[in-house]
Amino acid sequence: MINFKIGKVAIRKKGILAPILEFSTLPYRELARAHNCGLCYTEMIHTNHIVSLSENELFDEEILRSKKEDSPTSCQLVGDFTNKKTTLDAVSMIDKHKYFDIIDLNFGCPSMRIIFGKSGSALLKDITKVTPIIKEMCETTTKPITIKTRLGFSKNEIDFISSEFFKTGISALAIHARCAKESYATPSKVSEVRKIKKTSPIPIIYNGDVTEDNYKDYLDFDGIMVARGALGNPGIFDLINGNKEKITREEKFSALQEYIGLWEENPTSFPKFKVSIIPFIKGAPKSSVLRDKISKSKSIEEIKIILKKE
Repeated sequence: MINFKIGKVAIRKKGILAPILEFSTLPYRELARAHNCGLCYTEMIHTNHIVSLSENELFDEEILRSKKEDSPTSCQLVGDFTNKKTTLDAVSMIDKHKYFDIIDLNFGCPSMRIIFGKSGSALLKDITKVTPIIKEMCETTTKPITIKTRLGFSKNEIDFISSEFFKTGISALAIHARCAKESYATPSKVSEVRKIKKTSPIPIIYNGDVTEDNYKDYLDFDGIMVARGALGNPGIFDLINGNKEKITREEKFSALQEYIGLWEENPTSFPKFKVSIIPFIKGAPKSSVLRDKISKSKSIEEIKIILKKE
């Protein structure tokens, strides 16, 4: 069954893995997909970096590593999209990537480093500067273009922001229900996203504070994007898809073993891998001791021994 479409790309399940730095790697995407995730995003990658790569380097780049079975996947770009040449060149390169199905534009990252680079959520300050370039992307690429945004930069302007994005021809819009200047302590405003969904001509993907305890609150959206709630917890996609009613501690540990196997088949950098397995042991007995041992480990074999002993 098709849940919704992004352009011509069929999304068959509602749960979506967000673009998360150090987590949304090929092995983690495979793990999420094995637990009924309907669409995965890559980690964000900067347009400046993409245009510095040769075609061969493009497929060797860790963030852009993929394979035939890694589908559907959206490649998320971040950058100063008002720089027309760099932006269109980067989009053109990803458009030729033989595995990725969708190209996503990051308008939501609240990192100060990204904002200082006139990228991510900084672009929300005046999106009319970039909408003509997005329109040109949509008219020239073979892959559908989507956007991940926030409600606004410092104040809620999602009505205006979404209406401007819709004019460009994008195929879906993911909305994080906070402004960029709001911290995670600020409750997400799901009602603001629901207002957009009511009149939207394209699929609306909800993002913000989705957990295994509240995911049912968002089932009315086309897609439910999970970020922090999916870390060390791929079973959340089983919940969203209706395959399970709860996730046990044993199932989370089993998923960790599954992830280790997938990582061995398609390894990422070892330091990044160690960061990505820490959430799996959260709440486990002696979790602080385990975390310390894993952070000091030097090999996957050492990690296996540490986990076997506990």
